Amino acid sequence: MTEKNIGYTLLVLGITAMTFALIAIISVIMGKAAVPTIINLQSQKTATMHEPTQPKQTLDQNNGTDQLNQLTNLLGKNGRPNLGATSPIPQMQFFDPTMFEGILNTTVYYLVMQFVLGFGYKIAYLGTQLIRPIKVIQKSNV
Repeated sequence: MTEKNIGYTLLVLGITAMTFALIAIISVIMGKAAVPTIINLQSQKTATMHEPTQPKQTLDQNNGTDQLNQLTNLLGKNGRPNLGATSPIPQMQFFDPTMFEGILNTTVYYLVMQFVLGFGYKIAYLGTQLIRPIKVIQKSNV
């Protein structure tokens, strides 16, 4: 009977782990729970990107003269790029780094919960194997 008790215990533990992982994944996907911060890109952002030293101005305030001056500094007299230009090339962001961080955190969280689901399945399967009675049928050819 100890095998059956261990089997039932493993079955309950496996089902509990699978239920926890399933509820955690569904609550994050539905937006009822926040994704825990696993990857933080904010510290890397400040180290790699430089902040502009001048306050931002709109095109209406400076009539586009700053952009025109930057273009004339970057382009030489023959229209080819001037590689010795001292003005920095403005950086462009194609997407918000916080959005990329959220996608990474959600993906890593989903993979971890899938691992917990698989682990719970293996434990529950082992429990059902211990619960099931083992029957041996012998055929004698006498």
